[in-house]
Amino acid sequence: MKTIDSKEGEIRREYDFSKGERGRYVGRIDSHETDPRNCKVSVTLQLDADLVQYFKKFSLKSNISLEDQINEFLRDHIDPATE
Repeated sequence: MKTIDSKEGEIRREYDFSKGERGRYVGRIDSHETDPRNCKVSVTLQLDADLVQYFKKFSLKSNISLEDQINEFLRDHIDPATE
């Protein structure tokens, strides 16, 4: 909430939390939503063109997203002993 005398990006000396509710968001997020397997992280990778072409072609045939295919492929090739 902006006040008349506040400038954009300026940090105020005090904030009013008198109308805040403790625990307001508790229970809104299920534990499975915070499981690392369900949390997406954006990364930039430089992959060889032939690999991208392979996964894209397979994606069209199998109706599975490119992202899900690569995730599944990587999971299949992780050694459970090193986790």
